Amino acid sequence: FPSHDTHTDKPDYLFVPCIVNAEPMHKESDGTAICPLVQGFPYMSDAALDFSQYKTKVLRPTFHFGNPDLKREITKFARELGYAGAKVKRAIDMTFGALHTFKASMLKRGEEVLKSLPTSKPNMVIVARPYNGCDSGANLRIPSKLRDMGILSIPIDFLPDTDVSSEHLKTMYWRYGQRILVASHIIAGRPDLYAIYLTNFACIVTGK
Repeated sequence: FPSHDTHTDKPDYLFVPCIVNAEPMHKESDGTAICPLVQGFPYMSDAALDFSQYKTKVLRPTFHFGNPDLKREITKFARELGYAGAKVKRAIDMTFGALHTFKASMLKRGEEVLKSLPTSKPNMVIVARPYNGCDSGANLRIPSKLRDMGILSIPIDFLPDTDVSSEHLKTMYWRYGQRILVASHIIAGRPDLYAIYLTNFACIVTGK
């Protein structure tokens, strides 16, 4: 979750977007919604903090990462900031290109790790959302503790985003729930992998 000390650093802008959804993990999924707490964070922060006392302008655009109109939404937001035309299109293309390259390199590294797993000790997959599984405070430093024990911990994003066949996945409307279910199917099919499930805010994976 974003945080910034506007009193000390005095930035020109504070970027707090509302992310509604993301790309589906399954082509037949009923939805790809992001958690309501994440969607509502820009508005909850506005209710909790009096931003009017700062010169910083708070930006709260709404983006649908699971919709084909995403680039149009970004273009509209850029226009509100005074940018338009080829410069914006080039920036958008570069951004999505970098994101694609990062995801591909992450999956490639994951494939390399999965092919060379040690057999003498269990290998633990940290099944979590990125904002708690990758945060050393939220994850209680479990990956570091496992490493100290000589046990390999693998982030969930190292597992392939395989389009598995599952009725539970088709009816899973929560995007991170879809990712967790896909990871669960992969882990269940490999005797050399075990899962550590980390969650916060009473979030659980459940279908309809």
